[in-house]
Amino acid sequence: MTVQHTPIPWRTAQLGERIAFPDVHITGANGRPVASTMYPIAKSDWRAEDEANARFIILAVNSFDALLAACKYTLDEALAPIERFQFAADRSAAIGRAYNLLKDAIALAKEAQP
Repeated sequence: MTVQHTPIPWRTAQLGERIAFPDVHITGANGRPVASTMYPIAKSDWRAEDEANARFIILAVNSFDALLAACKYTLDEALAPIERFQFAADRSAAIGRAYNLLKDAIALAKEAQP
């Protein structure tokens, strides 16, 4: 049996501040904690970097499925051997769809965390 990861989208959440380690937390769509950063209070200048790291992890996780699907479609369909297409319009449509999938996936990967 394969265990599934916590549902996306992931986001940052403040689950509580501990005195020694005020963490930046990442939670799943179901609110379940997924990961956290930890830094000693003496290194409070690390907080901004930890928050940026958490946002970057979330961005990568939340855009992964769309980026993978767009790449697979592009390789498997749009760039398939020309013989697979009965008409030039079919190949043009596949290339157009691949372009839109890639454009949308890239936009998702660039957007800020909600």
